[in-house]
This record gives sequence, C-alpha cells and structure tokens, in this order.
Amino acid sequence: MFLQGEKRFEGLIGHYQNGEVKFAIAARDVRGGEQLGPDDFIFISIEEAKERFKKIKLNSFDSLDAAVKRLESLLENQSNDKSKYQSLLEENPKCYLLIGYNLTDEQRKKIVVKEGMNPSIRVRTYEDFLICSKSTIQFVKNHKGKLEVDTTADNSG
Repeated sequence: MFLQGEKRFEGLIGHYQNGEVKFAIAARDVRGGEQLGPDDFIFISIEEAKERFKKIKLNSFDSLDAAVKRLESLLENQSNDKSKYQSLLEENPKCYLLIGYNLTDEQRKKIVVKEGMNPSIRVRTYEDFLICSKSTIQFVKNHKGKLEVDTTADNSG
C-alpha cells in the first residue's frame, strides 16, 4: 500500500498487488471526524474507475444546472421585488404605524433606530396620535375664520 499525494499522509491510497495498481474509494458515506478502517474502502483499478465515471448519469448534472438556474432566477426576482418596493415608496412615501401606550425611554430609542432604517415609516403611539390630533383640533379652532382660502386659484396643474 502507498499514498500518492504532494504532502505526507495526504492523497490517494494506492494498493499494488500481482502487478496491478488499484486505488481506494469510499465504500460508504463518511462524515468528518469519523474513524476509518479497512472495511470503509474498496480498491478498484484505474479502468474500473473510468467506467464508473462514464456511468454517472448526465441528467444528474442537468438537475444541478436546473437548480442553479432556479436560484439565479430567484435572486433576479428578488432585485425586481426591491425595485417594485422602491416604486411603491415613490407613490406612497410615508407610512404611519400606530402602536400601544406608555412606552419606556428604551423602547422609544429602539423605535427611533428602526425608523432610521426605513425613513418612509413613522411609528407613533396612541399617545402621540392623541397629542397630534388635539394640537390639530386646537389649531383649527384658533384659526377658524382667520384662514383665507383662495377659491379662484387655478390648481389644475
């Protein structure tokens, strides 16, 4: 028996007997770190190795190609989905999410960070909504009759 490789204790395991060279192949699936013994290998001639290689079905390569093409398609569609998302943002640039009462300072800080990740989304609590609504109502009451609206202006574009 011998090892054929560039480094010590690495490479192909060879066996020379009766004037014939054979090389070892795995007799079973082996996981990394498993101990291997004599029963875990079978020795085959170079000619037999070539025949086994020829018998590998080409459609197994075809199925691999199909899987790769499918993955590429999914990745391409993902980028298309992002462009659809961007076009939606152009049409509807802001979105408000309304959440519960009495957030802690820590929870508010987390929300500010999340808002920074997506500037089109604003998170408001019910308290924020009530304060904003009351302020708007008060503003309208204070300026009722004081606001002038020009109804003669042409706003057709």
